[in-house]
Amino acid sequence: LALKKGGLKAEECIVVEDSRNGLLAAKAAGMNVVVTTNHYTEKENLREADIIVTCLGDPDGEKGKLKQGGEGINYNGVLEIDQLIAYFLKRK
Repeated sequence: LALKKGGLKAEECIVVEDSRNGLLAAKAAGMNVVVTTNHYTEKENLREADIIVTCLGDPDGEKGKLKQGGEGINYNGVLEIDQLIAYFLKRK
């Protein structure tokens, strides 16, 4: 529904998820997926994710760690939307 209302194609979307079920649903819909882990999900199998980070990061606070994917992103602990857009555009 959100895709139709926004006039977007699935491959133009970036979904941020924190669970395997959400990851699988987004991938089944053909979307790009960034997963943030937490103490409940850090041991889950999330290999289908395009990028996995410990958190999105905060410039003035907690910094994330890149766990999977994101090749070529200059990641300093804060994941920026422009980095994600450029990353997924390169992968097309």
